[in-house]
Amino acid sequence: MKGGIAETMRRLSSRKGAGLMAMAFVFFCFEFALRSSVLLGVTALYQRDLFLLYFPLVQTVLHVLSQGALPLRDPSSAFGQPLLGDPSCQILYPPVAIHLLLPPHQAYAWFVSLHSIFGAVGVALLARRFASGSMTAGFVSGFAWLSSGPLQSMATLWHHQAGAAWIPWVLLGVNRVVDRGGLKLQLALGVTFGAQILAGSADMCAMTLLLCVLFVPLRRHLDLWKTWLVSGLVALSLSAGMWLPASELVMYSSRTALPEALRTYWSLHPLSALEIFLPIPVRAFPLLPEWSHVLYEGREPFLGSMFLGVAVLPLVLAAFADAAVPRRVRLASAIGTISAFLIALGKHAAFYSIAVLLVPPLKIFRFPTKAMVPFAVLMCVLAGIGAASIGRSSRARRAAFAGVVLGTLLTLFWFAPFGPLATIFLDVSSSGPLHDFLAQARPHLWFSILLLGVTAAWLRFPAGKVGTTLGLLLLAGHLEQSYERHAGFNPTVPADLLAYRPEALEASKPPDAGRLYVYDYAMIQGRGQKYLGSEDLSGGRSLKGFQPDAANALASYAYLMPLTGAFWGVEYAWDADLRQLFDRRLSELTVGLRRVEETPAFLKLLRISGVSRVAARHDLGFEDFRLLARVNVYYPDEMRIFEVPSPLPRAFLVSGRRRGTGSDLSDLVDSTFNPSTTVLVDGGAVREPQRNFEGSAHLDHRTADRLIVSTEANGDSFLVILEGAMPGWRAWVDGQPAVVERANAIFVGTEIPAGRHTVELRFLPTTAVAGLAVTGLTVLLLLLWFFANASGRARPTTTAPSVQV
Repeated sequence: MKGGIAETMRRLSSRKGAGLMAMAFVFFCFEFALRSSVLLGVTALYQRDLFLLYFPLVQTVLHVLSQGALPLRDPSSAFGQPLLGDPSCQILYPPVAIHLLLPPHQAYAWFVSLHSIFGAVGVALLARRFASGSMTAGFVSGFAWLSSGPLQSMATLWHHQAGAAWIPWVLLGVNRVVDRGGLKLQLALGVTFGAQILAGSADMCAMTLLLCVLFVPLRRHLDLWKTWLVSGLVALSLSAGMWLPASELVMYSSRTALPEALRTYWSLHPLSALEIFLPIPVRAFPLLPEWSHVLYEGREPFLGSMFLGVAVLPLVLAAFADAAVPRRVRLASAIGTISAFLIALGKHAAFYSIAVLLVPPLKIFRFPTKAMVPFAVLMCVLAGIGAASIGRSSRARRAAFAGVVLGTLLTLFWFAPFGPLATIFLDVSSSGPLHDFLAQARPHLWFSILLLGVTAAWLRFPAGKVGTTLGLLLLAGHLEQSYERHAGFNPTVPADLLAYRPEALEASKPPDAGRLYVYDYAMIQGRGQKYLGSEDLSGGRSLKGFQPDAANALASYAYLMPLTGAFWGVEYAWDADLRQLFDRRLSELTVGLRRVEETPAFLKLLRISGVSRVAARHDLGFEDFRLLARVNVYYPDEMRIFEVPSPLPRAFLVSGRRRGTGSDLSDLVDSTFNPSTTVLVDGGAVREPQRNFEGSAHLDHRTADRLIVSTEANGDSFLVILEGAMPGWRAWVDGQPAVVERANAIFVGTEIPAGRHTVELRFLPTTAVAGLAVTGLTVLLLLLWFFANASGRARPTTTAPSVQV
């Protein structure tokens, strides 16, 4: 390209700092235009996990810090769950500090947008590196990433989105180390990968490592083993405060034994590949019910969009055909994109099973469709390279023209869905829905044809003002098509919704440190039909003037669905193990509790666990409970608030000890087991309860990580604390260390001698202490190295003045 914008871009290329700032500014303006409403705090991004998990977790962390406690444990979820050890909480990830400055919904919006821009700049720099410094490659690849479906899909997947933003930066660091070497670049690579680990997505880290392996020749891997060792040690040391406690958490959770059906849920169906380049999602077709279930497994896809754009296909082919692009880059990109796509197919192909067989640790990861994220990163990088290749390579232009032809054929295929295959996939019993769909889809398909036409014209006139104009028209058309494809893709709700205070809060909030059990009708299939007469569990349909997403969010808040009550200090019991990170025994009992509903065992388990309030939308099975209130919660059925009779207190003494794990419920629900007088323990001494035993326990102090209990008893006893059993609990009786035991399968406790005593329990896992120490020391050493080298560079070189005699 010559003249005009192309000349300006060439000048920016020669000034790296200016070029980088220009790209970041342009990407920021584009991102702000797309998300101005949420960035200004007028609306909030809405998605189930954001409202039921992320925002409550943020509130919990802020509340824990306000207590002066360490953010190691979340007391609001399932009798208490790890915070630092849960990677998705991102406790040590520096960007989450934005929550200290802005309201949760606005802070999250900026968190998402800044990571989108950061990732776009990384993709742009990677494309520039492989395209001989072309600014065109940088801008095209960056915009392709910002407008891509996988990135748009991750706007409500905080840790995956943050982890994805670091993929191009780690790849960039690896390539710089390979080309130039040096301690500075080794440390920079280690810090970059360490930051990605702290972002909390093990999936993105694993896929990044696999891509890095592809982009470095085997011989260079062997030659640079010292470099990889230094960078790896820096990364692991910097992130030790997160991955050490996380490893311990995973070790004791069900993540180590995920069944294949759960691991391969949300696999990408091969037919969904049609969505990559065309703006019409397959699920928009009037599919037959059986095909809808096969493609989307009965619910929304994990990544809602795979769309990259019809113009991306010719550009990618141009990049592969350009001999000026290093062969190792083209080969690595080809292997990377193909492998990522095959892994994303999950259960629909054999490649995923082979990968898991060869690398067993991959079994801890769920949802193979996540592999489309690195696929998208590579495709966007290739699109940028291809845009630069078209202006310099006739071979690249020929390959791009083949892409135009292929894209045109794919688009025309969508114009004729009444072919022989239509009866296999589509519901053609009535032409109405299909006709309506085609009437809406045809304008988008014609626009794709138009973009391909502009691409063909650009290939004919790649240089000069005409080429620049056509290129800019193509970019604008691509962004417009992506905007139309993803309009309303991430639903928003009024920001005021987060300030809503449920009417049922006062009646539902348990007194005296009790816990709340909220019945979840979606956890076990068929329970909605059994108790409510419908499997449609969405709420808020009675709300007038609200969008469905806002209405459903308001209904969830009104019903105090876990963990929304964390905003008001509500602590939950028996909530679902959505992330498979609960202690294995607790995870099993959480499901077991649902299996004994409508039996005396159900009430006994609630009493054992200190549950004093139950919220439900049905009455069956709660005949032995006291009904406290009925509240309208914007569901068809009123919310019932029940009082559990005689729940056990948060801390109490018993004199008897009995062996039993309780993992299969049989020990806990045994009619001969009285939890008021006896405790179930995994091992140690066994004794019958004393007939004349008298003892009391008073909870004097309680924070998320520390409890102080005053006890008094006329004999040896066992102090039961209804806090979730996890590695890391430590106990002291009158200042002397005591042994912490598992009590009643899922709680903690310790032996107490007769008399008056003060017992202190602290949650301070060794892995957390060691990890935080290593992370802190690593940060200190890196800062010292940086300032030492900075002062060395700043110190001017002087020579002694000559003295004349």
